[in-house]
Amino acid sequence: MLRLNHIYLSVEDMERAIAFWESIFQAKIAARNRDRWANFEECGVYLGLYRPAYDGGKYSVGDNVTIVLETEDIATEHQRVKTITEKISNLLNAGPNYRYFHFRDSEGNLIEVAQQK
Repeated sequence: MLRLNHIYLSVEDMERAIAFWESIFQAKIAARNRDRWANFEECGVYLGLYRPAYDGGKYSVGDNVTIVLETEDIATEHQRVKTITEKISNLLNAGPNYRYFHFRDSEGNLIEVAQQK
């Protein structure tokens, strides 16, 4: 079963983005990883701000929002989603406690499925 975990926005300027969203939410960020990542925790789902340039990526119009779905069984969901779309990545690790994969929806939007331990 999948459920919404978080949404992150790709940003070009982390300081500008943090200031903007702190104004919108009238709250300070809940967590930050240098100039790479910051997040706000609202309504049980968190909004993350991600700066792709930190990891050598580029900011591009059209892939600036990534929906992240959470699962308790990443391998099973990976196999299931492979039966729905061919536009799917391999299983990836972002540290010891976070496994994920990406796929494109029918409109070309990037979706992430993740399992946190």
